[in-house]
Amino acid sequence: MSQRIRRFTVVTSLIVLVFAGAVALAQNVLAQLGQTEESAREYIITEFGESNAFGSRLIVPAYQAYDKLPRAARGQVTTGLYAWTKTYVNSAAFKKAYADKRTESTPQPRLHPGTVDEELKAALDSRKAEFEKTAKDLIAAGMKEFVDSTRKLMADPATASAVRTEIEETRAKDKADNDLLMEAWRREFPADPMIVVARHLREFLAATPDVDFAAKATKVIEVGSFYVYEFENPAYEKKPWQWRWSYGFGPEALNAARTAAAAWLKELGAK
Repeated sequence: MSQRIRRFTVVTSLIVLVFAGAVALAQNVLAQLGQTEESAREYIITEFGESNAFGSRLIVPAYQAYDKLPRAARGQVTTGLYAWTKTYVNSAAFKKAYADKRTESTPQPRLHPGTVDEELKAALDSRKAEFEKTAKDLIAAGMKEFVDSTRKLMADPATASAVRTEIEETRAKDKADNDLLMEAWRREFPADPMIVVARHLREFLAATPDVDFAAKATKVIEVGSFYVYEFENPAYEKKPWQWRWSYGFGPEALNAARTAAAAWLKELGAK
């Protein structure tokens, strides 16, 4: 075996070992949090398309998992979790899952086929046809005058004008609603998912620079033995949700999370 081939073999072996070590580390981090690769991936993809203004679906399972970890281990686990997440969202598997969810979440606008004139004619014809179904019975019941006046009203240009206005207003409202839906969709599901990642990282970093871990708080038990903290300082109850939840995760986890988030955001640049 030539020296060049031996060198290539050694380098390849090192790459395989490093990759295997990274996979093992990621699996160990997920195991510590009571998660599998499949469940962790599912949690990540659910974050896309969800508003980040009031909370996150990940909070409850993450809180329950971290609550079982000793404080001393939370920093390392958090760093490993960020590393795993960054690797996953840059993978082909994630890109396909995101593209599928983005497509599935595309708003279905209310469509108005044809022109206003065509819709107007169809509406007037339909009203006339429906009325004529009962006209004979009404005349037989002695209501010919009512039938004649109704027919005259239907033929009045003012009636057509009113129906046209209704159609135009409905179309305008539907277009405005559709535009709002598409705007929200483009924000929640941009073509580049890293835009969403960067947004979440920025919001997290902006909300958590001054978490007061010395604050006095009481655990309040919620449904399923899940608890939240209720702060004695009422001002803390108005803090962003990331701030309030970080208190429960502890300084070790928060410091590691902020370090990892800042580094990742720097890599993402202006996204």
